[in-house]
Amino acid sequence: MQSPIQYLQSLQAPYLECIKLPAPQSPGAQARYTPTTEGAMSLQHDTYRVHKVQCAVCLIHDTLWVRISAFVYNTRDDYVRLRDAVLDLMAREDFPDFSEPYWPFRLVEGTK
Repeated sequence: MQSPIQYLQSLQAPYLECIKLPAPQSPGAQARYTPTTEGAMSLQHDTYRVHKVQCAVCLIHDTLWVRISAFVYNTRDDYVRLRDAVLDLMAREDFPDFSEPYWPFRLVEGTK
């Protein structure tokens, strides 16, 4: 297990946090949300396309994390929706076949 990232407390953003995501619970989610850049992009894409929740999913030390920020326009319900969306997707077995690629995949593939 890797040690936590060390940083100066003065560099911590006061309203920004990364939260470690739970491991996928179903074989379908395990295959789709691997701890890779593509897995992070798939979860970010599916969270928006399936649940209409926009979030930033990132890969840190071979683990998926979600970056959240709190501001005056956020409500508790925003975070509850995010939680419910992630838990639903991590337990899902079937996934919609989206016809167009999510834009970050184009960056990975090197296409426009």
